[in-house]
Amino acid sequence: MKFKLQSLQKVFKTYDIRGIIGDVLDENFYYYLARALSTYLNAKTIVVGRDFRDSSVKFYEAFINGLIDSGTNAIELNEIPTEVLYFTVGILQGKVDGGVTITASHNPSEYNGCKMVFGDVSPIFMEKGMSEIIEIMREAKYKKTNAKGKRIVQSIDPFIEFIQSNLKNIEIPRLKIAIDAGNGLGGKFFDIVFGDLPFEVHRMYFEPDSSFPNHVPDPLKIENTLDLTNTIKNGEYDLGIALDGDSDRVFFFDKFGNASSGLYTGSMIAEFLLKSYPGEIILHDARVNRAIRETVIKAGGKPMVSVSGHAYFKQSLKKYNAIFGAEQSSHFFYRDFFYADSAFYTMSLFFKMYSFGFDFAEKLKFLIENYPVSGEVNFKVQNIDETLQKIENSLDLKPEKVDGLSYHTDKWSANIRKSNTEPILRLNVEGNDINSIIEGFRLFENLIGGERLNNSVIDELN
Repeated sequence: MKFKLQSLQKVFKTYDIRGIIGDVLDENFYYYLARALSTYLNAKTIVVGRDFRDSSVKFYEAFINGLIDSGTNAIELNEIPTEVLYFTVGILQGKVDGGVTITASHNPSEYNGCKMVFGDVSPIFMEKGMSEIIEIMREAKYKKTNAKGKRIVQSIDPFIEFIQSNLKNIEIPRLKIAIDAGNGLGGKFFDIVFGDLPFEVHRMYFEPDSSFPNHVPDPLKIENTLDLTNTIKNGEYDLGIALDGDSDRVFFFDKFGNASSGLYTGSMIAEFLLKSYPGEIILHDARVNRAIRETVIKAGGKPMVSVSGHAYFKQSLKKYNAIFGAEQSSHFFYRDFFYADSAFYTMSLFFKMYSFGFDFAEKLKFLIENYPVSGEVNFKVQNIDETLQKIENSLDLKPEKVDGLSYHTDKWSANIRKSNTEPILRLNVEGNDINSIIEGFRLFENLIGGERLNNSVIDELN
């Protein structure tokens, strides 16, 4: 079957496949996607998983049928957090040709999609692999074979054992924790992986439900964490945790309900890891980075910048053999986890830090006070590239161009970049103090123009 290029372009995004169910994404699409992936990889065996959504169950079956009819074996993981796919492909390197999980991540209930990796766990994305898969589906150039693949069920026990091994022989303090799983997979797997730890857990929305009756499972948006922060802000809990839909991102909140951005969480984890691995490279993105850069340098490590986006981060982490990478969006990447991102590995490190006397609230307070940030603000403009060029032409300052435009003064730093997933510009400003941030933010807000799509922390202060 041939697919129209316009239809494929609707759902093939920079890093993954994502779209509204029934528009392009149906069982037929997933069947032929599997045929195309098998053809592109000339695959003998592919690992396959799925999230909890009702649509994912039938799309999962259609995808496996496509593999079987292509003569490709399907190693089945069934219902998993996305990071289990990365781990399983990692431990089976040399025995499998790639991996796929059917998931819409943190998107609303009407969405689905999938994430794909090569047999070495490196991402299949638009710059590497996706364009070829699109062409195969557009031209119907699927490999022909009379052979049939086999279905092989794979246990996820090795993943559970790997995460738990990080906490062996360590005395974990008794913690009172509130966790909002957003009706995704995070709650179910939290109990499986960490259920034996000495925690008093207040479980919020642990039951997987693809209708998301409480809120969309995207903790990056403040409105989706209000229930959690209202629960913990009175100081009765030691820690708050929020997980996104496919549980590859984790967000931490202190006992007063203050959110720790990926920048701050990454700084804390980097400092902890460098005690055992001095001199190692720590990767961060270009958006806001003073906190993590200065923390890493003080701890004896080497900070290095990467283009934002999980696919680019994984490439950079592997290229530089960095021990750890942190994105502002709360994706956290580990060399020990096949250069991939993991929420559960991150949680295990956080719990381990507590066993060494870690005071999360005090550390977060220090970082917020000493490294204030504007928060990411999105702008809709008529022409993104023209707007970026206008900004560059309007300023005497010379920008860094690792990821968008980054400007630095002795008072503030700013990064303006186009989103890899939406037709918008994203602005982040950090500075010596709030007044410096406001000054930098207003400068770029005026230069960008267009429609501002969300508020910033500075709106509450100015």
